[in-house]
Amino acid sequence: MIPQLISFYKRCIQRIREIDQKHMIFLQGHRFAKRADIFQRDMDPFNNWVLTMHIYEDLPDMDIIGPILEERERLDVPVWIGETGGSKHWTVVMYDLLRRYHMGYNVFTYKAVDRKNACTLATYKLPEGFSKILNYVFKGEAKPTFKESKDIFNRYLKNVKFASCTLQEQEANAILRKNNVSIPAIGYDIVNGPGKDYSGIYPYCSFSGYRRECHMQMILEQPAYEQNEFKQIALTPVPKYGDYNNLMLVMHEDEFVSYTLREKENKGTIYAKMKGEHCILDVQLGEVHHTIHVDELSELKKITLTSFNELNNTKLIVRVCEGSVIIKTIIIE
Repeated sequence: MIPQLISFYKRCIQRIREIDQKHMIFLQGHRFAKRADIFQRDMDPFNNWVLTMHIYEDLPDMDIIGPILEERERLDVPVWIGETGGSKHWTVVMYDLLRRYHMGYNVFTYKAVDRKNACTLATYKLPEGFSKILNYVFKGEAKPTFKESKDIFNRYLKNVKFASCTLQEQEANAILRKNNVSIPAIGYDIVNGPGKDYSGIYPYCSFSGYRRECHMQMILEQPAYEQNEFKQIALTPVPKYGDYNNLMLVMHEDEFVSYTLREKENKGTIYAKMKGEHCILDVQLGEVHHTIHVDELSELKKITLTSFNELNNTKLIVRVCEGSVIIKTIIIE
């Protein structure tokens, strides 16, 4: 169907430009708007169009960002990520990566039914009696009367109004890296490349496939399977983001990573959830350095790294001066 799709786009753009040369045109690729290589040339004679993509269930690294950047430069058009969303552990890295590469993005969805792990900025509750609608549609149960259905949907419309919604500040904080937020240690900055944002000396690539080009060692927080569970491997579903949510960063002497801390107007403290037998860290926030000693921590523990008066795109650099350390999360409070 791809040739038909391209033909359709060409006809639409030609008809539009006959009467409108001003407005931008947004075009999606194929495979659920995840591929852009179908556009072999500039699609608009006025070069006034936008490449719009969707990003779901992909690891937040160059494996997904790289091909989009390549098409953006080749076609000389801006990029708008029209749909994307995931867990806070994922959005705090993916959205910041998009921002660093100057890609516009939209939270999907802006409003959603109140439920666990929904990536949304506002939630609303389903009205009383809505289960009758669902049970009729999906289970073939008794059909609500016209009056009953009308009352239910009127209550639904009232609940979905912005004034009736609950704002999800934690979701917004993760997306914007604002105020209190937690950043997975494996979500370090990568845009400026090795030697500037990070420095890895691990001779192998990450077994998980995440940021394998960085030569930073990553391990699982929990074993994938207990000793007697191998027989269940074929029956166990793969987690949504693979091993991503279960990975910890291992850092050795002379390695460092950096994190951009976006915004916090009042005083606070930066912690790291980490463990290590013997390690000396140099923690740099802006221009200020602190020396942190980590000794005999066989279990993950929340350790204070430094305090601050405010954060405004402030760089945090964690460098190992001696020994090695395992870090799970960077926490701003």
